[in-house]
Amino acid sequence: MSVTLSLSSSSLACSDVVTLLRQLGLSGDVTTNRTVVAGKEEHGCRTVLSSKQDAKTLWTAAQKLPGITCGHVAVQQYESGCVFDVFGNSRCPG
Repeated sequence: MSVTLSLSSSSLACSDVVTLLRQLGLSGDVTTNRTVVAGKEEHGCRTVLSSKQDAKTLWTAAQKLPGITCGHVAVQQYESGCVFDVFGNSRCPG
């Protein structure tokens, strides 16, 4: 499973999200993103985590960051694995 938590705020620095991950003992992948909603550009950070609980823990802590009032979470339970297994007949050695 992977869970993506997206946060946006004009004052949000993704380095702050990385700091939170480290303080909370969580592992994740943080990237800067720009999104257009109703014609308006939002700057934010997209964090991919391994569990819904990790995303909830990060969300709880992130609400204390400046300008964070809401976010978007996507819980994905799709296929995951070696590209050769997911895209066709297995050619992976393990």
